[in-house]
Amino acid sequence: MLESARHAEHSPPYPYERRRPEESVLYRVVSEVWPSFRERIEGLSSLPKFVVREVDEYLRCGLLEHGFVRVKCTDCGFERLVGFSCKRRGFCPSCLGRRMSDTAVWLTERVIPREQIRQWVLTLPWGLRVRAGYDRALCALVVDTFIRELQRSYRWRAKRLFGLASVEEAFTGAVTVIQRFDSALRLNVHLHTLVLDGVYVKSDDGGLRFLRLPRPSADEVYDVAFRTAKKVVAMLEKKGRSADGASNDEAESEIEPALLSCYDIAGRAPKTRIVDGPRLGKGECAVVVDGFNVYAGDSIDGRDRRRIERMCRYLARPPIAMDR
Repeated sequence: MLESARHAEHSPPYPYERRRPEESVLYRVVSEVWPSFRERIEGLSSLPKFVVREVDEYLRCGLLEHGFVRVKCTDCGFERLVGFSCKRRGFCPSCLGRRMSDTAVWLTERVIPREQIRQWVLTLPWGLRVRAGYDRALCALVVDTFIRELQRSYRWRAKRLFGLASVEEAFTGAVTVIQRFDSALRLNVHLHTLVLDGVYVKSDDGGLRFLRLPRPSADEVYDVAFRTAKKVVAMLEKKGRSADGASNDEAESEIEPALLSCYDIAGRAPKTRIVDGPRLGKGECAVVVDGFNVYAGDSIDGRDRRRIERMCRYLARPPIAMDR
């Protein structure tokens, strides 16, 4: 009692409370369904070890019976137990929430300069969303193509506006986060990219100065979408694939049938969609070309570091928020 009272005197205004994952809705659902689901699936096929490990370690995350550390205050002697975390990257709300916060702070403090920023988003056709979920080469191809087209757009716009001798004189910057889910928890691989809303050019003294560009027009956003769609489709066709996801390539044949079925169900397009037109704010623009949806958001003042951090947290957020 005396130690607790001493500790209370030195406690911060927001005292630590041990996480109890076993009380969350997600934990109760997964722990109840997982054994029977795994038994039924493995009766027909098998699940990869990384899938089994992801779920099993989530069910152990934060539970004291699976390991803990004893933390002791050197001033008052107060002790508390802290359960081990799974540190997985799949869906654990706690571990991914911590990773989200760390990533947002790192990007804000170490990576993103205090210049104007604009968010761009690329959403793929329904057939490609599933394939990009398990085909790393395809996903890398889409990321590389989209970033190159964004850089091309910014450089050519800068060349025309600022009278540069060559596009090579304009330097761009971007950070891309690959999200694999949507608000309905479907498999929906899409890209969120924070782009410096301008270019750096070399000054007379050899340094770099930032030249801000005006917001992209609808035609310029369309150009990015058109060129991205055209190049991705062309490279897919060159490899005997198609943008609708229908092909018989090696990437699909190497995946266990059970996991492939899960991918297919998780990424299946809804049979009915209610569309009441785009709801875009001032400075935003969205264009769809052959199922490739490119969205250019409003610009953000890079000096507003709190807003930049919130945006980074949004990009790095986990698929499932922590429920208590």
